[in-house]
Amino acid sequence: MPLNCARSTSLILGAAVAATAFALATPVQAGLIPAVELSIQVSDGFDSTFEPVGTDRGGGIFNFMGALNETNFSIDWDFNADPTLDGGAFVGNNFTIENVSDETLEFNIMVTLPLDGGGGPVDYFGSTGFTLSGTDATAATLGDGISMWEAMADGAEVASLFDHPSSLMFTGPGTMTASDNLPGGVLAMVSDSIGIRLNFSLTPGDTLTATGNFAVIPAPSALALLGLGLLGRRRRRN
Repeated sequence: MPLNCARSTSLILGAAVAATAFALATPVQAGLIPAVELSIQVSDGFDSTFEPVGTDRGGGIFNFMGALNETNFSIDWDFNADPTLDGGAFVGNNFTIENVSDETLEFNIMVTLPLDGGGGPVDYFGSTGFTLSGTDATAATLGDGISMWEAMADGAEVASLFDHPSSLMFTGPGTMTASDNLPGGVLAMVSDSIGIRLNFSLTPGDTLTATGNFAVIPAPSALALLGLGLLGRRRRRN
């Protein structure tokens, strides 16, 4: 079931709130790059898990930037993360995926941010936005129970957006955008990590850009923000 999306050349982003970090068992040393893990699986047989190169942006925020260029596809990433306790922790997703093959490919991309410990309860929120461009292009969910965007905590899915069946689709040359926000929720505890997983199919010759973030804030801080309306509203999907 296609989403009710507007075709546009500008990316419509979900409401984003600056997030800071979350309780840790091991103190973070200033400038120590967290061991973020990036896992990429593609239906052409590509399967790799590695630590992307990171830099310290200051203020407890780290940036991870890089690119992967393969025969059938290319993936660029440029996202920020903050693993520290005071105020909350967050991990972003900012990926541009191009299918340069002659067949539809399926992608599973997951970024995992290790927390320096854990605790709870925590409130969580997040958002994501997709931009699809190309000709006769389609980006879609992969099947029942698999969403295009999934928020992870300690390796398990805790929330999702663009649930199955969802798709971005158009005929002829063009661009389509769509976005959505989590309404906010509560986790009893997060022990080790938070992350974001992307799952989608992409037609030949087309490009999908995915942006967003997932954050946890020690309760009741996020509830206060929700009460003030600072975390945005969930966008309805058809």
